[in-house]
Amino acid sequence: MRSALPYLRWSARILGLLLTVFVGVFALDAFEPGAPPSEQALHFLLHSVPAIALLAIVLLAWRWPLIGGVILLALASGYGIRAIDHPGWILAISGPLAIVGSLFISTWFFQRNATRTK
Repeated sequence: MRSALPYLRWSARILGLLLTVFVGVFALDAFEPGAPPSEQALHFLLHSVPAIALLAIVLLAWRWPLIGGVILLALASGYGIRAIDHPGWILAISGPLAIVGSLFISTWFFQRNATRTK
C-alpha cells in the first residue's frame, strides 16, 4: 500500500492541474474578431476567474488533500445541481472535479494509514 501512495498523490496533482488547464481553455472564448484589445483582455480576465479559483483549490489540496478534496467534491455537486438541464456539461465538468476530489481524499486516507502503520 505504501508503494502506491506516490502514484496516487501525483495522479491527483497532475489531473488537478490538467483540469485547471481544461477549465482555463474556456476563457479563450473571450477573444472576438473586431473587438478592441482592451475589451478582449478584460473579458479574458473575467472568463479566467473559474480557472484561477480552481488552481487555488488544487494548490490547497496539494498541501491539505482532505480539505481540497472535500472542496472539489462540493464544487462537483454544486455544478451538477446548477447545470441540471445540461447533462453533457455535468459529465464534462462535474465528473472530472469529482474524480480529482476523490483522488485527493484517497491520498489523504492512504497517507494517514501509512503513517499509522509505521
